[in-house]
Amino acid sequence: MDAEEAINATLCGSCFNPLIDRRSMRLPDNLYNAVKPPFKHHSPWHLSRLTREDILARNPALIPRWEEAREEFKTKFLNEVGSGEEFLRFHREMI
Repeated sequence: MDAEEAINATLCGSCFNPLIDRRSMRLPDNLYNAVKPPFKHHSPWHLSRLTREDILARNPALIPRWEEAREEFKTKFLNEVGSGEEFLRFHREMI
């Protein structure tokens, strides 16, 4: 598992509905590979929304990546008021 997959596995239960089969959401490989470079900030942005306690409980090895993400992205944590609006704004601007 590479670092990107580790982040996504850590985020799995916190940002997305666990009842959704993410395989059905996966882009075809050729399209995914084409859009991955311009969207490389996407997973670290989501990682920055988790608290240190979330990371420690899910995957402590990601603490250094989380610290980098928190430096880069001054996001609200998932449990903070306004985090939903921030989520929508980030994705709208990213697309």
